[in-house]
Amino acid sequence: MKIKKILSVGAIFLVAVLMTFSACKKDEDSGNPDCDAYISASSSGFITQDYCFSNLVTFNFVNDHSVELTANQTGEPIYSCMLEIGDDNNKFSGPGTYQCGNDQPGYVELIVHGTENEFYKVVSGTVTVTEAGDNSFNATFNVTLKGYYNQETITFTGTAKY
Repeated sequence: MKIKKILSVGAIFLVAVLMTFSACKKDEDSGNPDCDAYISASSSGFITQDYCFSNLVTFNFVNDHSVELTANQTGEPIYSCMLEIGDDNNKFSGPGTYQCGNDQPGYVELIVHGTENEFYKVVSGTVTVTEAGDNSFNATFNVTLKGYYNQETITFTGTAKY
């Protein structure tokens, strides 16, 4: 009788644990979890909102030199996002984590086109690339941006995939 109780309690416990884990969502990548686009992002600070950059503007990959992905989202205002890694001084060398900021290989920019045009340029942070090639690019980013005109700062996080 005790064995049946122990087995019953054990089975109930096991079912409860399995239900809990099956109800848990997979950890979302940083950015906007409701967006499936070239760049999915979220900002906080001076601007707090989610972005879904689904219109490809440009993708450029130069092996052992640089990679650039720019996309925008329609609406008013129009927001664009550019991620770039590598230049003549700091070359892109494949998957890895790249620092952003002055004289660093990583660069992220949020551009606002509308009644108040603004360019939020990277001050610090990182871009982590997991895949890059002629026809592919996957990365996450977590950066601090500063407005060129208004000098306001935002934290900008997200994912990029091409």
